[in-house]
Amino acid sequence: MPTLKPIDQNPPVEEPLKLNNNGAANVPEVSTALSDSFPLNWKTLELPCSDTFQPRVAAVISPSLFYIMNPGRVNVDSLKAIMTDVAKYCSKQPIPNQCHPLPGAACCAQFSGDKNWYRAVVLEVTTKHAHVIYADYGNMETVPVSSILPITKELLQHPFQIVRCGLAGKEHFPTVWPTEVLELFGIQLSGGVLANLQGFDGTSNLLTLTQQSGQADRDINSIILGALQKGQSKANSKLPSIVNEEKKDLDKRQTQTVSSNKAADQTQSAGMEKHDLKDQAPPLSASYRLEEPENMPKTTATVECSEPQDITSSKGSSAPQSCCCLELKQKIDHIEKLILLLVKQVGGTK
Repeated sequence: MPTLKPIDQNPPVEEPLKLNNNGAANVPEVSTALSDSFPLNWKTLELPCSDTFQPRVAAVISPSLFYIMNPGRVNVDSLKAIMTDVAKYCSKQPIPNQCHPLPGAACCAQFSGDKNWYRAVVLEVTTKHAHVIYADYGNMETVPVSSILPITKELLQHPFQIVRCGLAGKEHFPTVWPTEVLELFGIQLSGGVLANLQGFDGTSNLLTLTQQSGQADRDINSIILGALQKGQSKANSKLPSIVNEEKKDLDKRQTQTVSSNKAADQTQSAGMEKHDLKDQAPPLSASYRLEEPENMPKTTATVECSEPQDITSSKGSSAPQSCCCLELKQKIDHIEKLILLLVKQVGGTK
């Protein structure tokens, strides 16, 4: 059996063909020829319902999609036969390859260590490179797209030694995972982990994972769901800034409307009732100026006069006046009386 060296290189910084973290590529359409050459729906090994086992994690995309190595016994003779068939097939294919497989697709990849071809699964792809995991050994590396070839259905008859898995409870999982939850999941898998098979959904083995710690085991499924719900509640509690601004502006307009209505009601009632001018006279001060009626109380300024009138000539006029002008006239008359009274007092003192 060929032995692959442990290689885990990060893909070069290029524009990738985006993959959502449920394992599906974000592309509008996939041609039938391409999907047949690089199948996404390759059949994975279905794990037997057995007792708790310790999984060997090979690659992690998200809690919805990760790969572990086959925990069962490997049929070495069968694997050797498959490698021979892969080598024969790839030696007859035109190189370089011009097709770009999608993330999650099965393919054949040329290992840089010995230049031999092996079955592989694409984890990420850019315009020039692909990050792959060798499906029967668990090693990962980045190879040129020219070192990727389509794979035939015959070469997929024997299941890969990597097993497609996901956490149980996928019905509650999002299409795109928050970055902080992905990081948390990676941290949880970095320690000792135990797994229990909960079922098979036709695509992935659904597992419950438990992190082994010094005092008590921790349910990774519950931790991830809790972190996901917490992140969603935070997102729901924070409205976009534009919505906040619109809400503040609406509240401001409503407040102005209410205060304007109150001012109008007060002014109308002031014009209908008889005022005791002595009780309502404002205190005299140096800042009180008769020629600036806008310094009068705000209740009179909020109501506009329907017809501008000459205040000084309206003393003896019987023409109808608006409520604000009537009240202003009353206040001016009262102030004139007070000024005359003060003048008489000052003259008497002298």
